[in-house]
Amino acid sequence: MSATERPALVPGLHDSSNASGSLARQSLSELRRRLRVALDGEAAEELEALAAALATDTRAGARQLAERARRTLEARAAERERLAALFELRGDLLKRGARFVAGVDEVGVGPLAGPV
Repeated sequence: MSATERPALVPGLHDSSNASGSLARQSLSELRRRLRVALDGEAAEELEALAAALATDTRAGARQLAERARRTLEARAAERERLAALFELRGDLLKRGARFVAGVDEVGVGPLAGPV
């Protein structure tokens, strides 16, 4: 199934006659449910569309949900950039002749110090 054929995670959101108008008629608990569905999905477009629609809602609770969605989008973008930088570093090391590239974090160091 292509991205254009994929069903919307947030039903009715992309129908221009339905987007912000239908959201304004929904309870905040239903909007929270829809936001959870969008947050659980991988489609940033759905989350962006929901955040934009919620940002124009007159209710403070809906605008808070929009802010939560915006923060999530920013965090996901920052993580993508962080991972891209790590893979760029890995690629540079491999180009310079490294045969293996390994990473160690504080959890990986624990066994060197003895049993945990």
